[in-house]
Amino acid sequence: MQSEQLAALITTIKEKDREHTQRSKEVKELRLTNQREAEKRLRYQKANAALKAKLEFIEAKYDYSS
Repeated sequence: MQSEQLAALITTIKEKDREHTQRSKEVKELRLTNQREAEKRLRYQKANAALKAKLEFIEAKYDYSS
């Protein structure tokens, strides 16, 4: 009786451990993806700010009279 309960508990523990390992792997992959996307978004924001500043400079210095 105890050995049956013990075997059932061991099986349950192994299943839970397998689920935990799988979820940990998924979370790790999602965190990496999130980090990559954040870095990409930051690069785009910097490029956009630089281009806006360049456009403002050009518009301020351009001579429209000719």
